[in-house]
Amino acid sequence: MAKTRTILPKDKDYNEVLKEIVDLLTYRNPETGKDTYTKTIDKFTNNDYDNDYNPGIIVAADKIILSIKERKEPIVADEYLYMGTNELANNSGKPQNLTSSTFSKSVAETTTNETTHSIDVGVETKLEYEIPLTFTLGVQVSMEYGYSKTEIKTRTETVTYSISPQTVLVGDGETAYVTAKLLAMTNTDGEVDLLATYSGTIILDYRSISTKKLMQKTIPLGDWVKDVLSYDDNRWLKEKLEYVSSDTAYVYGKGNYTANYGTKTIIDVQIRKNDTTKPVEQPLSNTSYSYEVIPDIVRE
Repeated sequence: MAKTRTILPKDKDYNEVLKEIVDLLTYRNPETGKDTYTKTIDKFTNNDYDNDYNPGIIVAADKIILSIKERKEPIVADEYLYMGTNELANNSGKPQNLTSSTFSKSVAETTTNETTHSIDVGVETKLEYEIPLTFTLGVQVSMEYGYSKTEIKTRTETVTYSISPQTVLVGDGETAYVTAKLLAMTNTDGEVDLLATYSGTIILDYRSISTKKLMQKTIPLGDWVKDVLSYDDNRWLKEKLEYVSSDTAYVYGKGNYTANYGTKTIIDVQIRKNDTTKPVEQPLSNTSYSYEVIPDIVRE
């Protein structure tokens, strides 16, 4: 889940953010010497375009929305971290409710995120992003991506998980082994797209080769991008540009992340006879059972 930022023509960052798509759509390939837009101009002017006149291409975006989306499902590895075991023995001659001690464990939780392909949208443009996973502990793992330059950010904090004392019904001559453990997600790896969504039009100034008159034509931005991407000379742009709808297009940046964090705490209970390591044949309760608990969480 990510926050979005909408930039309008009146905003001070508008021209900086607009620069990225303008550069892409007016790029000249150094190998071929061809402009990105030459064939597209021919199409939208019905080939009535004077090559001796330098055309004007203006991107008029009604708004620009910056956002982040998951590129694919993150890869998750998990492991259980041991928090401790209590032995609750009952030799009282009758069943008793016995209580464990408090269980506690401190772990270092780390998130690292990297902007690998930036978008030229101004040095101050940053967005916060939450990893899209379900956390039973109610913990949100979030990170901040900068759009305008490639960079790596790492954040580490010590988190202490504490489980309050647990009460277990233990029969006479039995011992309950109460074990607490933390399920930790380790090396969660994901990839994200940093998106700049442009909605608006292309304003084309050109000279008609047939009439020699200066002409102006307005074309929906998405339609222009769709045509630009249709030519083999511009196939390299497909990693940066995407047609969305008639008046809308994406410009892409890329990022990734890794994260280590706790997701839930578990209590395991095993009941055994006091004079044997074998499970109780007919215990007062189930021989063994497990359940989730909600811990107290302290971040440092």
